[in-house]
Amino acid sequence: MPLLKFFLHLLRLDHELAESSVTGESPLAREGRLFWRNCGAVLVVLIILKSIGSSLG
Repeated sequence: MPLLKFFLHLLRLDHELAESSVTGESPLAREGRLFWRNCGAVLVVLIILKSIGSSLG
């Protein structure tokens, strides 16, 4: 299952690369947008792990 999610993530990144080349978005803007989205994803994972840890201990 994690492998499937990894491949779906790669497909999503390829889609974003194709989309940015069509829309004319600068590479720096695309990288910034991906960076902040990834930061948000990491924050959500940390919150979930913290809530699981507090419920166990």
